Amino acid sequence: MPHSFDKNGLQTLTQNEIVDNLTQDFKDIYGEDINVESNSPDGQLINIMAQMLEDQYELLNQVNASFDPDQAIGTVLDQRCAINGIQRKGGTYTYVTIEVEADRSVTLDGIDRVAPEQAYTISDNEGNLFVLSATTPINSGTSQLVFRALNVGNVEVLPNTITAPVTIILGVISVNNPGVAITQGTNEETDAELRERRKRSVAISNQGYVDGLAAALENLSDVTKVNVYQNRSNATD
Repeated sequence: MPHSFDKNGLQTLTQNEIVDNLTQDFKDIYGEDINVESNSPDGQLINIMAQMLEDQYELLNQVNASFDPDQAIGTVLDQRCAINGIQRKGGTYTYVTIEVEADRSVTLDGIDRVAPEQAYTISDNEGNLFVLSATTPINSGTSQLVFRALNVGNVEVLPNTITAPVTIILGVISVNNPGVAITQGTNEETDAELRERRKRSVAISNQGYVDGLAAALENLSDVTKVNVYQNRSNATD
């Protein structure tokens, strides 16, 4: 089968077809009696070249398939959904209240003044980093400060687990979170979730179809989840 792009889409050679074509090309050059077994130098060269071509054809198929929003992934999916005016829902940060104990007056830098990587940073026992939200001068004693997870997403917080200072400041004795997160972060919308939301969005204008009905119901105020059932039999359900 030759390469083609027709009503059935992109058609490329299979690995066996590639090997057969290369083998015949080698025989046309060197003669029908050359050794092209897999353990021969020519046979190994043919298979290496065949693998290179197969990788290129696979990449070409992926590029072609990415024009379909239901098959695109990552950044390309974002571009396809943008055609329908739909953007991926970004993740949010987790915020938590931390008790910072000091034995003198110090000023702790927050992300309002410096880059997050340079802000006063602490860690939980799982290695998750938390940075101070706002630059704050504190006095001797215990102060309650709001910290933000360094990484976006659903960072779980358990009480009394954020206890390790990463940024060492003279005067800070200890840090601890007496409770759970005050704002729980969320993960960025996955490819699968974005594809499903795009499908629902473009189906809203349909009438008489299950997807359109479900999308219209989901678009109603205070509706959080919809299941639409279709009777495909000839009998009344």
